[in-house]
Amino acid sequence: MREVTNQQLKDAMAVEDNRNIMRKVTSKYAGLINADDLDTCSLNALWRTLQCHDPSYNQKFTTSLFRFCEWECQRELRKKRTKVVSMTVPIENASPAEIGEETFPSVDEEW
Repeated sequence: MREVTNQQLKDAMAVEDNRNIMRKVTSKYAGLINADDLDTCSLNALWRTLQCHDPSYNQKFTTSLFRFCEWECQRELRKKRTKVVSMTVPIENASPAEIGEETFPSVDEEW
């Protein structure tokens, strides 16, 4: 993977086609992911595309950007769907002993 400079990132952000691709992909996830996280997904996708895109595959930069943007949004959705009990055990895989009273908010905390 290549190193990406700030200037390369700024130049890529200045291209209207790139911004349109990022906006188009993230708009599909607008109801599921908040706007700040969508911005982060699109910037991560742009950075990954700059890092990994290889023109020798005869693929346009925007095609790679679209793909990476989709992957970033889907990764963010997976992160949001997996509730974590600890840093290592997702709640779906946790044993009853690992899930305590403190795992779930009380009614008072919700109000």
